[in-house]
Amino acid sequence: MFSGQSVADWLRENIIIVEIIILSISLFWAANSGKTRDFMLKLGLGLFAMAFLAIALNYEAVGEWIRGILGA
Repeated sequence: MFSGQSVADWLRENIIIVEIIILSISLFWAANSGKTRDFMLKLGLGLFAMAFLAIALNYEAVGEWIRGILGA
């Protein structure tokens, strides 16, 4: 399964699948207790936080994108 790669590398490569599984299990759990509104609010805030972290960790590409927009 890992063939020499670490667990962190495997998670980086498969993070989307892991997140979808975790989110779907959480949604089913929230729906079972009748608290889907709270779950969707937390999901939206979590997605916003993940997008913010992705932008913050990839600042060079963001800088190039802004420079491209400004035509510099």
